[in-house]
Amino acid sequence: LCNFHLEEIFKQIEYAAQHENFTIYLIIDEAWKLIYEEENPLSKKLISRLARTGRAMNIGLWTISQKPSDLTRDIHSSAASSFIFQCKENEDKRELSSHLNLNEREIQLLESHEIKDRGTALLKTSKFSALIKFDTKAEELILFSSNAELVKQREIIFKEELAAIRGAELRLSEKAKKEADQEAALRTIKRIWRKMN
Repeated sequence: LCNFHLEEIFKQIEYAAQHENFTIYLIIDEAWKLIYEEENPLSKKLISRLARTGRAMNIGLWTISQKPSDLTRDIHSSAASSFIFQCKENEDKRELSSHLNLNEREIQLLESHEIKDRGTALLKTSKFSALIKFDTKAEELILFSSNAELVKQREIIFKEELAAIRGAELRLSEKAKKEADQEAALRTIKRIWRKMN
């Protein structure tokens, strides 16, 4: 059932990207949950396909995982840009080195002390690479943190925003109903007027 819904979602994303005049950004956090082949063969296939063909269809794919080795070669090698934070396991460093064609300098940056600083990552593109520092403000941290208290705050904010959106939709719906009722009344008046004349 989950794979069916996922396939439908991907079809809708691809259709919208091809037929609308905008770019779609698909951000998959904890991407490993959708990629393990024995558990989700269809989702792995769909994500790999988007990694290879997404840019041509105006789709930006962002896959996020704490272990780079959880992602497939297709995803790594198709990425226009990669942000690589501290890798603790040598297996991850070897895989990244192979999949992203890291040069000696980039491998040294991955092993440097600077990358261990919070918010520091190696930015790798096809044209350049550099260590960068994400300077997260307190109000931004609430969106990205896995800290339990911040997650609770984020859920409260999302619920409030969703309630506000639903309230706006309800007001629009009521306004549309009122306008439809007014149009129906006007048509009735016109029909009666025609019968009288």
